[in-house]
Amino acid sequence: TRCSRDWSSDVCSSDLGKSVYNQAGERIGEIDDVAINNKTRTTAAVIGVGGFLGIGETKAAVPLSQFQVQGDRVVAPTLTKDDLARLGEYRSADWTPYEADRTLGEAVGQ
Repeated sequence: TRCSRDWSSDVCSSDLGKSVYNQAGERIGEIDDVAINNKTRTTAAVIGVGGFLGIGETKAAVPLSQFQVQGDRVVAPTLTKDDLARLGEYRSADWTPYEADRTLGEAVGQ
């Protein structure tokens, strides 16, 4: 993809489907999508938490600034599953999916 790894965060659309871990090495979810908030233009990773095979899964939008790529792992050092639950349910109507053929800077108008 054309995702610029030095724009705001190391996470980009090529990381879709990857598990997200916290600093303790606990798996806290999986990157389902990268999206841009329609009002604030904040770019976030949509993290799927819980459930089994997509059933019962909840989703939360986490700002890209909270992620790091460490080797082949995506790490959100300060997040826990409880933190994701407190963020509230991701509502797709409030977000525009990131288009992989554009850099994140292009997607948010920079």
